[in-house]
Amino acid sequence: MIDQTVTSTVADDSATDEVAARMRAFYDAWTARDTDAHYQFFADRPDFLIWGSDTWEAITGKGEAYRQFPRWVASCPPWTRMEPRERLIRRSGNIVFVADDLLADFTRGAEQGRVNFRVTMIWELIAGEWQIIHGHISIPD
Repeated sequence: MIDQTVTSTVADDSATDEVAARMRAFYDAWTARDTDAHYQFFADRPDFLIWGSDTWEAITGKGEAYRQFPRWVASCPPWTRMEPRERLIRRSGNIVFVADDLLADFTRGAEQGRVNFRVTMIWELIAGEWQIIHGHISIPD
């Protein structure tokens, strides 16, 4: 079981609460392997960028996300749970920055495991909805 101790540095702000809920939904979609659900989080703009933990994991623009993100999800083990152990979340105007130290559990047949990720996401309020404009997902050494 993942340790539920989460340290948050958060301004008392409904916007950061909304983004925290969208981060939870992003992790839930990953656990469900629901790539279609992920697209709702990605900003539809040419400078949208998300990097993963492998050299081939680099997506620029929402169109490329539609082509490449399913490959990212397929390359992962079947996650059973993703929970941030620590979180830093800050807002400046219509931008919210989130940095998570994320633990992810998986089960693949008889194999079980846990992976520690570092996830940073920059969200922008676009047309009344918080969307990811930049993200980076890595596995620390």
